[in-house]
Amino acid sequence: MSRNSAIDLAKYIASVFVIAIHTHPFQDIGSFADFVSVGLLCRWAVPFFAICTGFYLAKAFGTQQKTKPVWKSLRKVVVMYLGWSFFYLLIHLADWYATDTLCGEYVFGWFKSLIVSTSYFHLWYLTALIYALPFFAFLIRFVPIKYFVPAALCLWAIQVISYAYASYLPFGMIDIEATAFDALFTGVTRLLPLMMMGAWLSQIDLTKCGISKLAILFIIFFLLMVVEIAFIRNHGGERWSFIFTTLPMSVALFAVINSMGGVKLTYAHVLARMSMIVYCLHPALIWLLKDYINHSLILFLTIAVVSTLLSFIWVKVKT
Repeated sequence: MSRNSAIDLAKYIASVFVIAIHTHPFQDIGSFADFVSVGLLCRWAVPFFAICTGFYLAKAFGTQQKTKPVWKSLRKVVVMYLGWSFFYLLIHLADWYATDTLCGEYVFGWFKSLIVSTSYFHLWYLTALIYALPFFAFLIRFVPIKYFVPAALCLWAIQVISYAYASYLPFGMIDIEATAFDALFTGVTRLLPLMMMGAWLSQIDLTKCGISKLAILFIIFFLLMVVEIAFIRNHGGERWSFIFTTLPMSVALFAVINSMGGVKLTYAHVLARMSMIVYCLHPALIWLLKDYINHSLILFLTIAVVSTLLSFIWVKVKT
């Protein structure tokens, strides 16, 4: 399968945007600058990863007509998740020891979280992906892709209502995150629909649409996302990372970037491999440096540069 340099580059940029989400680089400038940068401009990053996964797995399935690539991807994600989880367990142990809270109950709770939610805050994506991939394997094998869009929209609606709009419902807050099914629910209603939309995009000849039309479509959905976020904020909502318009905005952006694939970048494939390492590594660097770097923008730039260098070294050593 030929690589798309634009998608490879975008994956790395998305990982850097995730660093921005966790470091708030413009927080010291003002609350509005922080909101625009983190609350609006960075919100495509995580959905982009999931759409990429569905896109490439569907491409691989179309070539082989077997779900083997999905199960191979699942094994890879499980190994990655367990490896990074035990790495971050060291940070948990250090924090527990420093605060004199190290005990069997905390360790047992960590092992429980490893399965039902996540082992460290940003690794929720890997946990949810582990639960989403078996469902994706079933769907890609037995359900025609033409049905993926309506199914994805239904699952996404469930996610958005339970996540962003739960407090508006007449019967009170639906706190899925407090249940024993957090990771499974997130995988099926958040990542799976994004992966399904990626699979659907893999079957479309986007060159016929024209990049200008796709760009206009992206701008429209992005503006609608801004309006929806403004509505949620003005009505007391506190969560808008995954809302109704996030899905079409992210799909349209992926379509635009995919249409730019004719641009060849020599090291784009290396950046793509680095992206997940940057994603997984950067919270450890935040943990190490946050007490020594007080300016948010400098912290962001430092984390971005150091995580990029370390991930580049890792990729080169592995190859």
